[in-house]
Amino acid sequence: MVQIIHEIMALLEGIHWIIFAMCYWWVNQNQTYKHELGGGYLWSPKRNANGVRNPFYESMREVAPGDLIFSYADTRIVAIGIAESYCYEVRSQRSSATRD
Repeated sequence: MVQIIHEIMALLEGIHWIIFAMCYWWVNQNQTYKHELGGGYLWSPKRNANGVRNPFYESMREVAPGDLIFSYADTRIVAIGIAESYCYEVRSQRSSATRD
């Protein structure tokens, strides 16, 4: 019985660490939401329309595997996801919903 208690305590300590190591992110998505959800990714332009670096893109670089992501579109939370990887750069597939 004591061994089982020690194993449960060890498991709970691991879970405790995971919960506190996880970050939570709020993502406002409008035009790109359907593309991102269907493709299983998040996207942000590196620069705003005026050419200034986009602070939201900079924040995306902080996302880590296991982080919880709340996707907000059409005045509600439309999805909750868990990040599977760190942010990485890809060449964009131009569409009417996205821009570089």
